[in-house]
Amino acid sequence: MPKINIAGESTEFDLDHMPLHEGIALQKATGWRMKELGEACATGDLVAVAALVWLGLRRMGKDVSFADITDGVHPIDISTITIDMEEEPPPPSNGEAKTSPANV
Repeated sequence: MPKINIAGESTEFDLDHMPLHEGIALQKATGWRMKELGEACATGDLVAVAALVWLGLRRMGKDVSFADITDGVHPIDISTITIDMEEEPPPPSNGEAKTSPANV
């Protein structure tokens, strides 16, 4: 599952699988629907990035408002934000691990 990394801390994050309450909070904060937020992030819109950071921090247990981030009350160094899109490999089928044949 994708992860957002903020200043050395990370949490899972997937715009396609978000709890309703988080989607509503993001829409109220930004005015964008989920698809629009994803598109804005893809184009590097910093308000969209701030929204993802805000949600990530909330998932990490931080008590911070969206305005705290956008107003600089809770400053975030943009260079510390990364998104890790790597997904875990699927488990082996039939409960068996796939291995290379032994050299004979």
